[in-house]
Amino acid sequence: MNKDSHKGILGINYNSLNLPSELAVKNIETSGKSYYTYTASGVKLRTVHLNSTDVGYTPVLGSTSGDANFDKRITTDYVGNIIYEQDALKRILIDGGYIEGGLYYFYVNDHLGNNRVVVGSDGQRKQQNHYYPFGMTFADSFNPDIQPYKYNGKEFEKTHELNMYDYSARYYDPALGRFSTVDPLAEKYYSISPYVYCLNNPLKYIDPNGDSVRVHVETIGTGHAWITVGEGDDMVVYSYEPLERDNIKTSGNLRVMRGKHAQDYMNSKKKGTNMNSYVVTDISDETMTETMDNITTSAKSTYRSPGDNSKGTTDNYIIDEYNLFSNNCTTFASDALNKSGSEAMETTRHYPSPTPMIKNKGYTIKERIVTPHYLKGFLNSKSPSSNIYRSYRRQGSTSKR
Repeated sequence: MNKDSHKGILGINYNSLNLPSELAVKNIETSGKSYYTYTASGVKLRTVHLNSTDVGYTPVLGSTSGDANFDKRITTDYVGNIIYEQDALKRILIDGGYIEGGLYYFYVNDHLGNNRVVVGSDGQRKQQNHYYPFGMTFADSFNPDIQPYKYNGKEFEKTHELNMYDYSARYYDPALGRFSTVDPLAEKYYSISPYVYCLNNPLKYIDPNGDSVRVHVETIGTGHAWITVGEGDDMVVYSYEPLERDNIKTSGNLRVMRGKHAQDYMNSKKKGTNMNSYVVTDISDETMTETMDNITTSAKSTYRSPGDNSKGTTDNYIIDEYNLFSNNCTTFASDALNKSGSEAMETTRHYPSPTPMIKNKGYTIKERIVTPHYLKGFLNSKSPSSNIYRSYRRQGSTSKR
């Protein structure tokens, strides 16, 4: 989409990732412009919204010469799960809610991950949203402007009367039930429109953002973490496990499951564990597949699990020495993402100066995530606009478009 006369969008400029970098609007309510800044991988860092009460002024796309004509400027910065507005702390996103003004607020979700109710720490309802199937809110929603994360947990962009959801990879218009740009993975699904949302069936499917690399974590007992790429019949599961399950140190076995084997594995995890799934947005499934192929190519040995291989396979690759404390499923998943170029697992911690007498700002070190429990907490703390976020879906459903 380059313009929308209905909403008064005069024009949109896109960057090399096909994400909007500049937008000009003129309608009966406002005249304005918006600027968007991203990382090289497409994670949103900043938005700048310029508004003018003089609706007679026509903003010029691609030029900053007329920006002085706007009498209102709103800047929002996204720093992981921390959001600043006008250079002041606005909101801290946490698992299942957020902190604002020193108070906790919690989401009540439906089965598709839509935020239906926001409840304060006092137990009182602060916001309530009702949605049409494709995400547009009912007129009887309660306090709709309290916070912007709504349908599928996505940020609702209401500035300039845009009324669109930010799905990280693309913007989505709930009034049309269509995305504004072509699906970046359109070549995977030739029979499906590159603009369509959830196969036109949003009651059954969800569409987190269009990328299909996912990290899955369950925390029953010692827990487990694994990676999947692809969807439906094309799904591939990568699960790093000890060859001898009762030993702390043993051979490290990478199980690669395809077809029905992959689907059966995921269904067993959905039904029998507390599995959470997280979508990785800054790499493609092709990149992750290439990383895994490089790992399996150099395996010490390989064998195929016995059983019915007519509809799926499970291949086992002995790749290294497994160690419960230092080289396990969690470290494997983290290392695989890092090797693929993802920044989703970048973890740093700042330590202050050990004594006030020493005049320095302390030091920052990188940390390695080694347990599924810590990994789950780390991923739950990530902002929905970051390079990895939690995906909500019904058991047994897929997320194809």
